[in-house]
Amino acid sequence: MITRSERPKAVFFDVGGVLLSYSSWRAADRHLDRELSRRFPRLNVRLLHEAWSEEWDKRHRLSLSGRFERMRGQAETSLYMALKRLGCRPTRDYVRAALNSWYVEAEKNVEAMPGASDVLRGLSSGGYRIGIITNADWDIVVPQLKRMGLLKYIDYRIVSSKIRSYKPHLRPFREALRESGLKPREAMVVGDNVETDIEPAKRMGMRALLLGRGKRGEASISGLKELLKLLS
Repeated sequence: MITRSERPKAVFFDVGGVLLSYSSWRAADRHLDRELSRRFPRLNVRLLHEAWSEEWDKRHRLSLSGRFERMRGQAETSLYMALKRLGCRPTRDYVRAALNSWYVEAEKNVEAMPGASDVLRGLSSGGYRIGIITNADWDIVVPQLKRMGLLKYIDYRIVSSKIRSYKPHLRPFREALRESGLKPREAMVVGDNVETDIEPAKRMGMRALLLGRGKRGEASISGLKELLKLLS
């Protein structure tokens, strides 16, 4: 239980794995695997995902080093390069169309995390301001949150494609404080990744709460509904 004097004025959430389930991404992955296997019958899907992950990591490191690129652009280029590495002959137009179908499938299957709606509604009615800090593209994450009925509770929307910066850089967290007008200790960050959510929030002097298991001594909750108990 957090005492009244220690309670934050705003809670900022990561989105993937915190407010929205990863299940829609997994469904979209299966859809894309089927599409790519039809186009390239000899394709080893397991090797493709390994190569795609390696290529995506390269693109993302470039964005973290200052050469910002939207998530969709990173995904498209890295998938194109991975397919070429495995001996396929994709065109850029084909890869773009295949990824578009991935995004359509992901939005169609989007699911909120258990308790997300109840928790946001409870926080909002309790006087807390609510925000998101997410490594995502605005035109992807905002429609998904809206579809799940969560967007109406969110006062501050710190999305990487808008501010051209990714966590774990501190800029997204600085932007959250700037937009909310709060001091660091007046804001809490809830995320599922120690490196990209918890550690940078702490470096900014913000409160941080891990959803899931973390390092020993890390403040954590096993489910979103625990947050309401902590802040009530």
